[in-house]
Amino acid sequence: MSLDSVLGVVTIILAIITAAVTLGALLVPGQRAMRQEIGKLGDGMSRLEERMGRLEGWFEGFLQGKREADV
Repeated sequence: MSLDSVLGVVTIILAIITAAVTLGALLVPGQRAMRQEIGKLGDGMSRLEERMGRLEGWFEGFLQGKREADV
């Protein structure tokens, strides 16, 4: 193998490693932000479930009172 072909292979390997590191540097912060947004979404869903439970309780009480009045 000549020195030129070895340098060509080394250059290609360095370019691949550089591209992988750059992609990793771009993707990691995006994934962190996405995890935070998913956590906020989960918090919002639990608040919504609590509110829906209260509404269901109100409607059950309302419908039960209406059924008793019809009897």
